[in-house]
Amino acid sequence: MAAYATVDDLKAKMDARALASLAYDAAGTAEITDAEVVANLENAIAAASARADTFLRGRVTLPLTAPYDRALVNAVCELAIEELYLRRPKEADFPREDALAEAKSFLEYIRAGIAKIEDAAAAVPECSIRSTTEGATPVFSTVKDVMG
Repeated sequence: MAAYATVDDLKAKMDARALASLAYDAAGTAEITDAEVVANLENAIAAASARADTFLRGRVTLPLTAPYDRALVNAVCELAIEELYLRRPKEADFPREDALAEAKSFLEYIRAGIAKIEDAAAAVPECSIRSTTEGATPVFSTVKDVMG
């Protein structure tokens, strides 16, 4: 199974100190680079990616190939942040309800066939452009034009 996001993707969504706090189990504070923090962040990403796969199965060929569709990366980040919050006792409301709801809706749309993502391995250009010069005027044609 592929992890569709990275720790850097998570840091782009949420403050690094807050992420470290969510991913650190001991008393005190930790840095985002601490081994335990990184391991817990990667575990949350793996769990979120596995959840995303349940929505993707039957709509795209798995495993997907990097680079991943940015919308998928964003959705997986929100699921991973939820995973991190779920590791904690319920102290407060989850502060990212709207973002999480949007991520889950996006994945539901994929499951329903309403939204689509592109797999880098399956992406085939619609046409290739070939240029020739006839006289001083360049002539462009697509593969479809050339191949008939």
